[in-house]
Formats: sequence, structure tokens, C-alpha cells
Amino acid sequence: MGFFRVRENPNAIFYLLFLVMLAIFAAPNVLPSLLAQLVPFVDEGVPCSRLRVSQDRAYHQSLLGRAVSEERGADVAPFSLSVSTSAPSAAGGGSVMVTIVVVNRSIGTVPIIIRPGQLVDPNGTQQGLGVVVGNNPLSPPGEVAPQQANIAPEDVRLLGPRQRCVHRVEVTTNVSQFIDGVAVRAFYRNNSAAQATPRRNYDFAPVFNDQGLWVGLVTSPPFTVPRASALAP
Repeated sequence: MGFFRVRENPNAIFYLLFLVMLAIFAAPNVLPSLLAQLVPFVDEGVPCSRLRVSQDRAYHQSLLGRAVSEERGADVAPFSLSVSTSAPSAAGGGSVMVTIVVVNRSIGTVPIIIRPGQLVDPNGTQQGLGVVVGNNPLSPPGEVAPQQANIAPEDVRLLGPRQRCVHRVEVTTNVSQFIDGVAVRAFYRNNSAAQATPRRNYDFAPVFNDQGLWVGLVTSPPFTVPRASALAP
């Protein structure tokens, strides 16, 4: 125990801090996940709805964030997803809580489409976060020119470097799909970098024509819905 006595070893605090920093930067996904498992009331990240709203993206953007967002393909997506659900009711009704964790894997600030309390339709063309159940089809994004995209600036949130956020939605419609044993996957879909709207009567010309959103489709590993609760809703 002498190693941890500061008087006998003044480097002890430095070694401990070094180990903590190593865990944060070398394996940023490990510490939040471990804390969420050990402490029930601790979440894996801040709510995605509380992330900073993107403003004036015609003038202010992270060049590093734009660089990572310009990469195309799920294998180079700047963020990763994981999903979990609560157990459905044995009666087949009620609701199921869906939790999606979004992790920024890059060292840039990445803009992401977040609509609080909403999941997009897997078969539609909407942009944002959603869940696909079982073998249901998942529509890929089609390329759309930035000037044709209509994404409200308040729906664009900024996910910082190595940051994670939690998107939680209570599903009450089509809840019968979430039967115990079925596999679900979270997905993020976007088809345009989105037009950046400059201010009216502003003294400076816009620097960026688009909002710098990542374009593509990324899915999470499958999650098996837990066994149905014996309690009626």
C-alpha cells in the first residue's frame, strides 16, 4: 500500500491521473458504459436534446468537423450507434422505451440531426435517428443537393469530439413489433449536407453554402429485446 501514500511516493497522484486520462482518451466508450452499468441512475451521456443547437452555420463551422463529415460510407462515419429497449408487456400493449446512444468517434465537432422524442420511419426518406425491427426493410438515403434539403437549423445539434449523447423515445404505436427475442437495430440516415441559410442584411458574405452534415446510413449492432414483463400495462 506504500505506492498510494503520497508522502512516501509523490508520483502516486500523477500515476492515477495518467491512468484516468488514458482510459478517457484511449478507450472513450469504456468508462461511460461501465459507470452506466454500475450506477443505475447514471446515464451513458447527456440527452441529445440538450446538445448545443447549431447556429449561423453559414458563417461558423468547425473545419475539422467538416473534414470528417465529408467522408462517405458507413465504415468511415464520424459516429457510431448502440441501441437498447425496455421489456415489452406480456399483454402485448402499453409502450416500450427505446434508448439510442450516439458516440462521436472523431476529434472534430460533428453536426447531427436530432428531433427530440421522435424516431424516423425506416421505410421513409426522413433524416435522423430511427429503429428497424427484425427483418423489416430499411430504405437507404438518396443523394440530394444541399440547396434542395429542408432541415431546420434547430434540428441540427453539435456533438463534440469523443462526446456521446442519449436519444430516448417511448414507442406506443406499433409496439406489438417489440416482442421478446426479436432483434432491433438503431440507424441514422441523412441524404444531404443541407443548405446553410445566411442572415438577411448581414455585413459579411456567407462562408459556407451548406450545414456540413454527414451524408449516409449507419446502423448499430443488433440488440435482442428482453423477455416480456409479466405485469399488465
